[in-house]
Amino acid sequence: MKIVILGGGFGGFYTLKYLHKLFHTYGLKRISTRINADVKLILVNKKNYFLFTPLLHEFATGNVSLENLVEPIREIIKCCDYEFIHGEVKRIDLENKIVELNENKIDYDYLVIALGSKTNFYNIPGAEENSFTLKSLDDAIRLRNHFIHMFEKYANNLPGYQPDMSPGYKPDKSGSYPGSLSERNPGKISDNSSAELTFVIVGGGATGVELAGEMSDYFYKTFSKFYPKEIISKIKIILIEKGNELIPQFSPKLRKIAFEVLRKKNVEIILGKGVKEVGKDFIKLDDETIIKTKTVVWTAGVEPNLPEIIGNVEKDNKGRLIVNEYLQVKNYDNVFAVGDVCSFIQNQKPLPQLAQVAVRQAKAVAKNIFNLIQNKPLEKFVYRHQGDLISLGRFFAIGEIKNFTFSGFFAWLLWRGVYLSKLISNKDKIKTFIDWLLDFFYPRDITEI
Repeated sequence: MKIVILGGGFGGFYTLKYLHKLFHTYGLKRISTRINADVKLILVNKKNYFLFTPLLHEFATGNVSLENLVEPIREIIKCCDYEFIHGEVKRIDLENKIVELNENKIDYDYLVIALGSKTNFYNIPGAEENSFTLKSLDDAIRLRNHFIHMFEKYANNLPGYQPDMSPGYKPDKSGSYPGSLSERNPGKISDNSSAELTFVIVGGGATGVELAGEMSDYFYKTFSKFYPKEIISKIKIILIEKGNELIPQFSPKLRKIAFEVLRKKNVEIILGKGVKEVGKDFIKLDDETIIKTKTVVWTAGVEPNLPEIIGNVEKDNKGRLIVNEYLQVKNYDNVFAVGDVCSFIQNQKPLPQLAQVAVRQAKAVAKNIFNLIQNKPLEKFVYRHQGDLISLGRFFAIGEIKNFTFSGFFAWLLWRGVYLSKLISNKDKIKTFIDWLLDFFYPRDITEI
């Protein structure tokens, strides 16, 4: 009997982990040796590693090392009867129970679809071609190298630089130029600043807000130790959110705190404006404002990363697979979906696309497959949200657990502790802890990868 899991992210990895426990660790005590021996677990993933995506923004800003984010799948999953297939899923044939990869096909008895999500550019002209994303390790490496390259490029052209001599506009003691761009140029973003040192983030959700805070620390605190003040004074970090508030999943109190903290970190925040077009050296807003920039980071949304599916499946308006109360794909009792690819309705709305949702769904799916094989009743999935934590740069974070909100240094320590505990191996936990400890005493890494 083959149980095939598609995807090695949080949903797929934890599904395999829980299935291994049920069938190969505890299974001998619960079911016959014959059934246990007949169950084969197969994980398919495009990369041969598990990626801890919540820390991608920290790697992109030189705060953690590359090796701390990844764990080889063959190393962390030590299962007595498990196979890893390194490949990309091209087509899923639910009618014939076949998964087609690049070069081969896999048949299955039970299937778990956990292929995660990809960036949604909403068909905005030029957005996909001219934006950076932060969904994969390759994305983070590319973005980090680009940051460093922009500063080096500007430094090479420094001799012709003339500082901003606008009346009444002076740098502070640190040499930086605080304040709002819109305050200095009402109704218009300044066209005089360098496109190389203007960094635009699109999307005011958790990823965009965390990245903005870390970029501010990276540029103003780390790069200021290596580059002249003339360069640091030209930095512009702009965060654009189409809605009227940042991080809408948080309480109004924490949204306001996040807004104020980012403003103090010299992050220009533009609310209530969408993006109309992205070019190689500019971004145009829906009110026709043009910002000259060579760096647009797109964190505005995601869509399910699904291949062609042959079968009678139902999808929601975002393209996610609709599942029932047991996380089974509608019309297919032997097919389950977890994480960003599935639409599970609870309290009359779909669950958010979060890692903690995927992990809890993985546990429920593993148990229900175990029950199906034993002809036992399935268990309904009920999600209980544990809370939210995001960092706003060094020494500051905000958090919300049920109705309790907190912010500041304590929240930052808690955020560090929670993320550290969620890393898969003890080796990565130790190495990441050392990186964070060194951050107290040394500047962040500015090495190109």
